[in-house]
Amino acid sequence: MRYFRYAFLLSVLIPLTRVSAQQTANPLLIHSNAPIAFDKVNAETVTSAVDQAIRSGNVQLEKIIGGLKAGSGPGSTLEAYDALSYELNDIGMKMGLISQTYTSDSVRNAANEGLQKLSEYTTSLILNEKLYKALKKYADASMSSLKPNQKKYVEDQLRLFENNGMKLDSQARQELQVISDKITATGLGFDKNLATSRDSLVLTDAELKGVPENEKQPWKKPDGRIVIYINTPNYVTVMKYSDEEATRRTMYMHYNNRAYPKNLKVLDSLLYQRQQYASKLGYPSYASYALVDKMAGKPEAVWNFENRLVKGLTPAVTSDLNSLREIKHRLHPELADTIYAWDVAYYKKILLDTKYQLNTDEVKEYFEMNQTINGMFEVYHRLLGITVKETHGLPVWYSKVRTFEMWVGSKKIGNFYFDLYPRKDKYTHFACFGISAANIGNGKDILPVAALICNFPRLPPASRP
Repeated sequence: MRYFRYAFLLSVLIPLTRVSAQQTANPLLIHSNAPIAFDKVNAETVTSAVDQAIRSGNVQLEKIIGGLKAGSGPGSTLEAYDALSYELNDIGMKMGLISQTYTSDSVRNAANEGLQKLSEYTTSLILNEKLYKALKKYADASMSSLKPNQKKYVEDQLRLFENNGMKLDSQARQELQVISDKITATGLGFDKNLATSRDSLVLTDAELKGVPENEKQPWKKPDGRIVIYINTPNYVTVMKYSDEEATRRTMYMHYNNRAYPKNLKVLDSLLYQRQQYASKLGYPSYASYALVDKMAGKPEAVWNFENRLVKGLTPAVTSDLNSLREIKHRLHPELADTIYAWDVAYYKKILLDTKYQLNTDEVKEYFEMNQTINGMFEVYHRLLGITVKETHGLPVWYSKVRTFEMWVGSKKIGNFYFDLYPRKDKYTHFACFGISAANIGNGKDILPVAALICNFPRLPPASRP
């Protein structure tokens, strides 16, 4: 549920022209290829950046509504709309990263509040009849002179407005805005509850039989207890190694019920609000609304695809499950032969170790983190001609974050960050977070910037190759 619900900010608004020349001291609003001063970001910086982006957006909005000119050059409606879109998209990406990675509660909370403000603002733009009419007037005057990609962009924007309430009357649009704001707040709450979940298990050595000692070492406390925080790396370890089915089942239930029962109510509210939103727009379900501009088109097409997959994959899956079932029966004849979700990783490892003589633990030794990263970069270089160079001393949001540059020959083409390991309040899965979109500002290329936010297990020093 990261970021905004609308393609207006997520993917549709790919910048077509150039960045505004606004100068500001706020590190989150500077458009240049200099490193972003993440170490200077605090709650006040975050709040100020969002407020300033909205004020700037209002200036652009008035220009567009006031009537600019046709075409795609400087001073055109398209350029002004693009500048508005770019600024909101750019600050939205940064808010998304900050809300999921910073260690400070106040900074994360400010970023979440910023995301709520930005979402409410972009919803108001999509429901702004004057803006819609200005774009429609522009389209009528300019479509014949636009390039194919520009033409599609404008068509997509008009469709976005029409699919999100522009066909409704003023009163209905106001009601839709209220529902949309609730959906955003509910989704942000869902993510926050996941990130701040503090669930853990206290287990014994007997309950963790089969788990390698080096894997258990980080869980051991000075008082002799073994405390396992419920996160992705720990979940993978227990599901793969623990000989005790009860332990695996307990871990499975806790991991897949993080933020329970709080998020159960949140999810129920979100489903209700989405259905309200779709109904207000005249769709039978939120799925019907969400797919109207997608390749599938209708929920029926998605279900037909899923059912074809089930039919086609069932023979192979049945064979694979039978292999696991045979192993379970041989090792534990006292247990039912049913393969549960918490059994799959455990018996799959045994199957690989025995039938295929593929010891995944031994293979792991050849994929030490730095060695694997360097190998991955070498593949990129050979296939794509991209050279990746690690940089040092750049400002980051956490001391262990690593920074890199991408080059093609002598030309730098972008930057990215690695945030590889789990920590308190950090995003709990694996994702690529955009930070800055590629663009052209003052005649200069603004290079793209992104971050890989990961949660790899951090091995204890004694076990590292």
